[in-house]
Amino acid sequence: MATKQKYETQPLKCWGRAKEIRENFYRDYAQAHEKGGLRWAGGAWTFGAIPCGLGDDVWSITSEPYAASIAANKEFSMRCLEATERAGYARDLCSYMRNYWGSVILNEYLWGGPFPKPDFIWQDHICCSHAKWYQVVCDLEPGIPQFCIDVAV
Repeated sequence: MATKQKYETQPLKCWGRAKEIRENFYRDYAQAHEKGGLRWAGGAWTFGAIPCGLGDDVWSITSEPYAASIAANKEFSMRCLEATERAGYARDLCSYMRNYWGSVILNEYLWGGPFPKPDFIWQDHICCSHAKWYQVVCDLEPGIPQFCIDVAV
Protein backbone atom coordinates (compact mmCIF):
# COMPACT_ATOMS: atom_id res chain seq x y z
CA MET A 1 0.00 0.00 0.00
CA ALA A 2 1.45 3.34 -1.05
CA THR A 3 1.59 6.10 1.52
CA LYS A 4 0.70 9.63 0.58
CA GLN A 5 3.59 12.11 0.90
CA LYS A 6 2.55 14.67 3.48
CA TYR A 7 5.21 17.30 2.80
CA GLU A 8 7.17 18.26 -0.28
CA THR A 9 10.85 17.33 -0.02
CA GLN A 10 13.96 18.32 -1.91
CA PRO A 11 17.70 17.79 -1.65
CA LEU A 12 19.60 20.00 0.77
CA LYS A 13 20.68 23.00 -1.34
CA CYS A 14 23.80 23.76 0.68
CA TRP A 15 25.17 20.17 0.71
CA GLY A 16 27.94 20.89 -1.79
CA ARG A 17 29.07 23.93 0.20
CA ALA A 18 28.95 21.95 3.46
CA LYS A 19 31.25 19.31 1.95
CA GLU A 20 33.62 22.03 0.73
CA ILE A 21 33.78 23.59 4.22
CA ARG A 22 34.49 20.18 5.75
CA GLU A 23 37.28 19.44 3.27
CA ASN A 24 38.81 22.86 4.04
CA PHE A 25 38.67 22.01 7.76
CA TYR A 26 40.71 18.84 7.23
CA ARG A 27 43.08 20.54 4.76
CA ASP A 28 43.74 23.31 7.34
CA TYR A 29 44.54 20.64 9.93
CA ALA A 30 46.98 18.89 7.59
CA GLN A 31 48.66 22.17 6.61
CA ALA A 32 48.83 23.68 10.11
CA HIS A 33 52.61 23.29 10.39
CA GLU A 34 53.14 24.92 6.99
CA LYS A 35 51.17 27.92 8.33
CA GLY A 36 53.24 28.02 11.55
CA GLY A 37 50.43 26.56 13.64
CA LEU A 38 49.72 23.58 15.87
CA ARG A 39 47.59 20.48 15.41
CA TRP A 40 45.70 18.77 18.19
CA ALA A 41 43.64 15.60 18.17
CA GLY A 42 40.59 14.91 20.27
CA GLY A 43 36.97 13.99 20.06
CA ALA A 44 34.29 16.27 18.65
CA TRP A 45 32.88 16.70 22.18
CA THR A 46 36.19 17.81 23.67
CA PHE A 47 36.25 21.26 25.24
CA GLY A 48 37.74 23.12 22.27
CA ALA A 49 37.81 26.43 24.15
CA ILE A 50 40.90 25.31 26.06
CA PRO A 51 43.18 24.77 23.01
CA CYS A 52 41.61 27.85 21.35
CA GLY A 53 43.30 29.82 24.10
CA LEU A 54 46.62 28.95 22.43
CA GLY A 55 45.82 31.19 19.44
CA ASP A 56 44.12 31.36 16.07
CA ASP A 57 46.68 29.08 14.46
CA VAL A 58 45.64 25.91 16.29
CA TRP A 59 43.65 23.28 14.37
CA SER A 60 41.95 20.08 15.54
CA ILE A 61 41.01 16.90 13.73
CA THR A 62 37.88 15.91 15.73
CA SER A 63 38.26 12.18 15.55
CA GLU A 64 34.68 10.90 15.25
CA PRO A 65 33.80 13.06 12.22
CA TYR A 66 37.15 12.17 10.63
CA ALA A 67 36.44 8.47 11.20
CA ALA A 68 32.92 8.90 9.77
CA SER A 69 34.45 10.53 6.69
CA ILE A 70 36.69 7.48 6.33
CA ALA A 71 33.63 5.23 6.65
CA ALA A 72 32.05 7.03 3.68
CA ASN A 73 35.01 5.86 1.57
CA LYS A 74 34.36 2.11 1.64
CA GLU A 75 37.69 1.06 0.11
CA PHE A 76 39.83 3.19 2.44
CA SER A 77 37.69 2.24 5.45
CA MET A 78 38.16 -1.46 4.73
CA ARG A 79 41.93 -0.99 4.46
CA CYS A 80 41.94 0.93 7.77
CA LEU A 81 39.84 -1.70 9.54
CA GLU A 82 42.00 -4.53 8.20
CA ALA A 83 45.23 -2.73 9.20
CA THR A 84 43.90 -2.26 12.72
CA GLU A 85 42.97 -5.91 12.99
CA ARG A 86 46.37 -7.00 11.63
CA ALA A 87 47.95 -4.81 14.33
CA GLY A 88 46.18 -6.95 16.94
CA TYR A 89 43.15 -4.86 17.88
CA ALA A 90 39.82 -6.66 18.22
CA ARG A 91 37.26 -6.23 15.48
CA ASP A 92 34.45 -5.72 18.02
CA LEU A 93 35.90 -2.38 19.17
CA CYS A 94 34.30 0.89 18.01
CA SER A 95 34.55 1.10 14.21
CA TYR A 96 35.20 4.85 14.32
CA MET A 97 38.15 4.22 16.60
CA ARG A 98 39.44 1.45 14.33
CA ASN A 99 39.08 3.63 11.21
CA TYR A 100 41.08 6.39 12.89
CA TRP A 101 43.77 3.98 14.14
CA GLY A 102 43.94 2.36 10.71
CA SER A 103 44.61 5.73 9.10
CA VAL A 104 47.47 6.25 11.58
CA ILE A 105 48.80 2.69 11.13
CA LEU A 106 48.72 3.00 7.33
CA ASN A 107 50.14 6.53 7.62
CA GLU A 108 47.53 7.66 5.08
CA TYR A 109 45.29 10.70 5.39
CA LEU A 110 41.85 10.52 3.79
CA TRP A 111 42.52 13.78 1.91
CA GLY A 112 45.90 12.60 0.62
CA GLY A 113 49.43 12.36 1.88
CA PRO A 114 50.72 10.90 5.12
CA PHE A 115 48.60 11.06 8.29
CA PRO A 116 49.26 14.49 9.87
CA LYS A 117 50.58 13.72 13.35
CA PRO A 118 49.05 15.92 16.07
CA ASP A 119 51.28 18.03 18.31
CA PHE A 120 49.19 17.11 21.34
CA ILE A 121 46.05 15.25 22.33
CA TRP A 122 43.30 16.96 24.30
CA GLN A 123 40.39 14.63 25.03
CA ASP A 124 37.49 14.44 27.42
CA HIS A 125 36.36 11.06 28.65
CA ILE A 126 32.70 10.84 27.56
CA CYS A 127 32.48 7.17 26.71
CA CYS A 128 34.35 4.12 27.87
CA SER A 129 36.71 4.08 24.89
CA HIS A 130 37.74 7.71 24.38
CA ALA A 131 40.74 7.92 26.72
CA LYS A 132 41.95 4.54 25.47
CA TRP A 133 41.42 5.68 21.87
CA TYR A 134 44.12 8.28 22.29
CA GLN A 135 46.34 6.16 24.50
CA VAL A 136 46.66 3.84 21.50
CA VAL A 137 47.37 6.82 19.23
CA CYS A 138 50.20 7.77 21.60
CA ASP A 139 51.48 4.18 21.41
CA LEU A 140 51.35 4.28 17.59
CA GLU A 141 52.88 7.77 17.40
CA PRO A 142 55.30 7.99 20.36
CA GLY A 143 56.10 11.39 21.79
CA ILE A 144 52.66 13.01 21.54
CA PRO A 145 51.67 14.58 24.88
CA GLN A 146 48.18 13.50 25.95
CA PHE A 147 45.78 15.29 28.28
CA CYS A 148 42.49 13.57 29.12
CA ILE A 149 39.87 14.73 31.59
CA ASP A 150 36.82 12.99 33.00
CA VAL A 151 33.38 14.45 32.38
CA ALA A 152 31.04 13.47 35.18
CA VAL A 153 27.43 13.38 34.06
